[in-house]
Amino acid sequence: MERELRSNKRRHQTPIKFSDQNPKRTEKSMSGVTTKELTILMLGETGVGKSTFINALVNYLMFENIDDAAKDLQCLIPTSFSVYDEATNDMKECVFGKADDNESADKTQSCTQACRCYNFKLGDVTLKIIDTPGIADCRGVDTDLLNLKNLLKFLSNYKELNAICVLLKPNNAKIGIVFKYCILELLTHLNKSASDNILFLFTNSRGTFYKPGDTAKALRKVLQDIHSKPPHVEIKFEMDNYFCFDSEAFRYLVATSEPNNVAFDDSAHGDFEKSWQRSVTECQRLFTRISNLKPHPVQDTISINDIRTKILNLRKPIALIAENISNEIRMCEKHEKKIEEFTGDIEELEKELYTPALDIKSRPLEHPITVCSHPGCCEKKSCGSTTKIHYKSICHKPCYLKKSDGNIIGDSGLLDCRAFNKYEIVSERKLCHAKRIVPDSELLMNSEGLVYAYDCKREKSENCFKCTHPYHVHLTINYETEIVTRKIRDENKFERIETSWCDIDKRKNQIALIKAKVDVIKEELRFITECSAYFARFLMSNTITPFNDALEDYIKCCIANEEKGNKDTAVIKGYQDMLDAYNREKETIEKLSKQSCDVSSGKIDGKIGQLFNLKTYGQVIKYHMELEAEGEKNKSIALEVDVPIGDGVRTSGLIRIFQQVAENLKFW
Repeated sequence: MERELRSNKRRHQTPIKFSDQNPKRTEKSMSGVTTKELTILMLGETGVGKSTFINALVNYLMFENIDDAAKDLQCLIPTSFSVYDEATNDMKECVFGKADDNESADKTQSCTQACRCYNFKLGDVTLKIIDTPGIADCRGVDTDLLNLKNLLKFLSNYKELNAICVLLKPNNAKIGIVFKYCILELLTHLNKSASDNILFLFTNSRGTFYKPGDTAKALRKVLQDIHSKPPHVEIKFEMDNYFCFDSEAFRYLVATSEPNNVAFDDSAHGDFEKSWQRSVTECQRLFTRISNLKPHPVQDTISINDIRTKILNLRKPIALIAENISNEIRMCEKHEKKIEEFTGDIEELEKELYTPALDIKSRPLEHPITVCSHPGCCEKKSCGSTTKIHYKSICHKPCYLKKSDGNIIGDSGLLDCRAFNKYEIVSERKLCHAKRIVPDSELLMNSEGLVYAYDCKREKSENCFKCTHPYHVHLTINYETEIVTRKIRDENKFERIETSWCDIDKRKNQIALIKAKVDVIKEELRFITECSAYFARFLMSNTITPFNDALEDYIKCCIANEEKGNKDTAVIKGYQDMLDAYNREKETIEKLSKQSCDVSSGKIDGKIGQLFNLKTYGQVIKYHMELEAEGEKNKSIALEVDVPIGDGVRTSGLIRIFQQVAENLKFW
């Protein structure tokens, strides 16, 4: 089969003008003529084809048909893709358009890096199309959140949005994690008043016969779920708010243009020409629908996201205040417990003041006693700075020896002590000379030196008959010892008790001050919680959906992919921290939103002022608010691209239709 190689040499393209001027304008131009603007926001998942659709739309506007476009194909956004080249029987990488820092060539991430507005001056109407980075960027959830934050800053340059176009692929048969995440992430940041301005644009729909395809069922399920939850916003999915396109005709022209020069079968041109005309017709229907929509005030959406930020900023001082209240209450309880201790029973206090200690007490005796100093018969005790001995074994009491030196251990005179002698009586009592009598005796002698006593037989021993220890470890003492328990007073505690009543008065005063402070803080906490509840109710009542319920599953999916792939622990921890923060945010808003209050947007600034004026924590709240505001201070300048429409193409079919539609466009 013969094949034709189409090589469309491009003429000199009118240069595109970039502008960083703030696009907020009055309805009157300098010449006094009313200037109408039609502003369309393009949103969608990474890779859905937003940039390609905008490129195709430029050519739909500028050229009557595909053949005219082939002569001077316009490409606002650089594009690249692979296509099968029948001439080489291999895949070929097609590149078209001037390189742009705002467009990434990395296929693994969103092509569009930052928001950009393309301006088409069509008569007295300026068509503004805002291109945005894709959702579900492979660089992670934090990149998505940053992109959405930058988008809101970008939109703050505009007064109204005529349409919010959500671009989808028509072949999502199931409600996958990424699909649901993308839809909800977009709707979470929109005011519910924008619901009527949401239109669904299906790209690459040629394969589904220019119908929404399997995506329709999945999308309806997501929209029904949104409608079933507060604030029960209904987003319609009907014939008049969904549109099906296919940008393959543009890609075909890119592939056949220099320097790509890809060969196609002759019949392909006719197929792509039909696709071109079908998409142009669908664009006409899209512009007609947009012209009948009441524009969405951008400030409504900006306010929603400001309120969300305020709720999260208030969560920090609320946690700090709650912690401080707990600390102050614990301090009060500590003081009260001390007072109870000080005013308790005095005897209990004295028990705590005295420490029991053992001591050896000595008691003087009328007559000496014989004791044993062997370690088994005595105890040595440390009593303060001295060591005392307690003689447990009393071998003879009392002892009447006269020739023994007392307190001398091992005196030989002790051998006459009864502890070392046994006596057996051998006669009747009679008067006899004292020398014949038992040495250790208390018998009284008369004037003649005689005593009345028995004659005895004596058995001597060097070992004590009572303790069995030898005489040289014995001694006589004239006192008796006993172990007693005494109390030693803790002088430091005693001194504290002496001043306890003074401390009680001081603590009572301190408790009174703390309780007064706690009452003030509790009242501030009540008011802060009331304001947070008010903001949460406002958020729940005015946003399309307050949370992206699919975010948790999406982050878990990212964690699982990282664990299977690079296994970067820092990245995994970052995802986990993000998941924890999301759950805390969701819990905070859900909890606060259940509190009843009269919701009115006009009261928000007044409540913020009251928060700043709180006596204790007003400045803390103001600091957190201003800290966040500091990050937002540098408003994003809307980078705009003025797309020139040459005089020779002002009569293209789509432009004529657009101009007819524009006549119905009015300022609401």
